[in-house]
Amino acid sequence: AIMLDRASMACMTLAVVLPRGATCAVVSASALLLVPMVPNTNGEGKLLHLLPGELASNEDTRALRATCARMDDLQLIVTSPLDRALQAAQALFSSQIARGVPLVALDEAREALSSEDGARLRASQGELSDLSALRSRCAGLLHWLLGRPEREMALVSHPQLLFHLLNIGHGPIGLPPVSSRLANAVAHEPLTTTQLQLAQMQRLVEYDSAPLARLMREPFESAELRTVVLRSLA
Repeated sequence: AIMLDRASMACMTLAVVLPRGATCAVVSASALLLVPMVPNTNGEGKLLHLLPGELASNEDTRALRATCARMDDLQLIVTSPLDRALQAAQALFSSQIARGVPLVALDEAREALSSEDGARLRASQGELSDLSALRSRCAGLLHWLLGRPEREMALVSHPQLLFHLLNIGHGPIGLPPVSSRLANAVAHEPLTTTQLQLAQMQRLVEYDSAPLARLMREPFESAELRTVVLRSLA
């Protein structure tokens, strides 16, 4: 790992930036997501807070900052290495950073970038431009998180990456089983080729319950926080 002293970060943040390819990908579903318990009594599971690194100056963001400030048992903050995610992590977890909780900038937590200049791609070009690379990056991120010794972690990434991490290998949300008599009564748009390819990929995560799956698989909003228990299936 490379230790970087980022002078622009508040509280003299020291970020550990892991080089691209530092994690190994997994092929099959490797994690089970469970509803968190208070206190965390889920055996070997890790409490994982998921946040999109897209913040706005509004009441929702202020409320999220207040919630994050109360995470007294947080042991590790993982973020995308892109500036806006780093800045969001710095703003949301300033009190934890000030008392020495490590901040790790992980390449697998970033969103898709242009190979030419590292610029952010347009939505139409972004995460879906290379499905194999997308799944590999999500798998590497999940594998890395599962390998950490910390029991409570926060992941500040990007809405689209978080969405695909939680949805790859799963079919559309909210549709009844094909065998259901209601199937023909549900009006829905046919899947695009890309959506079909994503649904047919090997899953990265499984869900402990249908209600949890429904909640976690929805697209992320700005200033949203979701907390689950992450447990290895290995």
